Amino acid sequence: MLLTHEIGSLAKPPWLVKTSAGSPLEESDIEHAHRWGAKLGVDGHEELVETLERGNPDKAELGRWASRYALRLLESAGIEVVYDGEQQRTEMYAWAVEHSTGFEPRGTVRSFDNKYYSKSAVTAEPSLREPYHNDEFAFLQSVANHDLKIPVTGAYTIAVWSYDEHFGPQSGRIGAGHGRSEELAARREFANDLARNVIRPNLESLIELGAKWIQIDEPGASTEADELDIFVE
Repeated sequence: MLLTHEIGSLAKPPWLVKTSAGSPLEESDIEHAHRWGAKLGVDGHEELVETLERGNPDKAELGRWASRYALRLLESAGIEVVYDGEQQRTEMYAWAVEHSTGFEPRGTVRSFDNKYYSKSAVTAEPSLREPYHNDEFAFLQSVANHDLKIPVTGAYTIAVWSYDEHFGPQSGRIGAGHGRSEELAARREFANDLARNVIRPNLESLIELGAKWIQIDEPGASTEADELDIFVE
C-alpha cells in the first residue's frame, strides 16, 4: 500500500507573514483567518480571529495557529501522513545551523531567482547544541488527527550549502597545489561529522518522543555530480 504524503513546505498565511515582518494587518488578512478556519474546521479559530482584531499578536502563538491550519488543510485533502509545511520554521538550512555549534554566519547569498538565504561557514567540528525539532514535533503531535511525519535537513545538504573554513584549511586540503581529491576528502569528513554529531542525535531524540515517520530532506544531493557517493554514505 502506498501512503499519501506531501513533500515540501506550504505557503504561510498572510497574517503570520505580516506579523513576523512587523507589518500591519489589513481587514482581508483577518478575513482570511476566519474564512479558512471555518472552511477547514480548525477548532477555536474564532480565538485567533479575535487575537488578530485586537492587534499585537504573539508571533510564536500565530506560528502554532498556522500549523493547525496547515494540518487541517492536508487532512481535509485526504493526505494520510501529514506535516505543517514548516509553518514555525525560518529556513531549512538556517534552522539547523542556528541550533548547532561550530558555525559562524557569513551573510546572505542568492540561491535562485530573487531568493536568498543566510549562509554560514563551518569553523570548528560541528555538534548539536540542542535537539531542534522536539518542541515543534510535540506540539504537532498534540493537534494532528492523522499520522505525523517530521522532516529533517540532511547532513550532506548542510555541508554543501556551507563554506568550509575548518575541514579543508586545517588539513591543508584546500588552496593552491591541491586538487579535487583533497576537496572531496574534506567534504566527506564534514558531512560524516554532521551526520554523526548533529543529525543522528537529533533523530534519536525525535524517536524517543514517538516519531515514526522521519523524512530526511537532501535538496543539495544533486549539486555536485562527483559527490553522490558522499551523499549516499
